[in-house]
Amino acid sequence: MPTKVVGEVTWAVFSLPWLVARDEGLFAEQDLDVEIVEAGKAIKPDAPIISPTDVKSILGHHPYENNVVNTYCG
Repeated sequence: MPTKVVGEVTWAVFSLPWLVARDEGLFAEQDLDVEIVEAGKAIKPDAPIISPTDVKSILGHHPYENNVVNTYCG
């Protein structure tokens, strides 16, 4: 039974290896069932951020932050 892996796609420069590996069947060769989901868009604050603790370190990676995926593309 293939191992299930869920990953997110972001900008092409970060996601291209995942997409090529999927399209070329490289994941299947390694007995991996890979599902790729789209990352969220970065949220632009309406007001300036005053405190550094108010900044989310991986802003825009909602699938990762919400445990929808088990890999992070940064």
